[in-house]
Amino acid sequence: MARARHLANAPITEAIFDFRVQLPTNFSSDVFKSLKERLKNQFPTMEEQRGIQAVLEFKSGAIATSQTKDFGVRGYLFRSADGKEVVQFRSDGFTFNRLAPYTSWDELFPKALVYWKLFVDIARPDVVTRLAVRCINHMRIPEGKVDFDDYLSAGPRVPPELPQTIAGFLTRVVVFDPQQDIAGNVTQALETALDERFTTVIMDIDVYKVNEWRSDDPRIIETFGLLHEFRNRVFFSHITDKTAELFE
Repeated sequence: MARARHLANAPITEAIFDFRVQLPTNFSSDVFKSLKERLKNQFPTMEEQRGIQAVLEFKSGAIATSQTKDFGVRGYLFRSADGKEVVQFRSDGFTFNRLAPYTSWDELFPKALVYWKLFVDIARPDVVTRLAVRCINHMRIPEGKVDFDDYLSAGPRVPPELPQTIAGFLTRVVVFDPQQDIAGNVTQALETALDERFTTVIMDIDVYKVNEWRSDDPRIIETFGLLHEFRNRVFFSHITDKTAELFE
């Protein structure tokens, strides 16, 4: 486990703030179209998000039939001019995405709240059902071959009777904090080598809390604070100080 601290060059390639909601049954995603003019300076690109379901029927080991069902427009995505920030206004909730370079929680979370309040003003959700913070990390280790135990506290294990060279791995665990009633999905994977001088480990941390809140409930902000603390705890618990030093 690494000592928790601020990393000036955090390996976060995407940070996500997510609010899931229940909207009135008569709600139409078309109302989000009006945001195009309102957001054109900050997010000049608007894209539709559609709900599509694909069904495949297998018979005798082969695909007998396939069917695709289009549920129509479920929301709209607005992208900044540099492509680094995205806001999603959907029939099931709101999401704020920030791509690398990651700046800081203190800068990004207040920005996410601004657009969340805009979502609330337009959609008038009946209830908020899930809050989540997700960070996708690409940790580039400057060695072609590494001992993962030097960098990860919960890295891959190979029985000692076998060759110890690891060509790839993928793990996923769900951790739970019963005191705060918060869970986290932690996925670790070895990225396909694009440069033999480096080894890149992907660590995807998605922490969340399921409950019911009014959209103006101050506990929403408090819960995001808990999610932020838990995400940091999960991250630093999964790496060593040698890894953290790479991003200071």
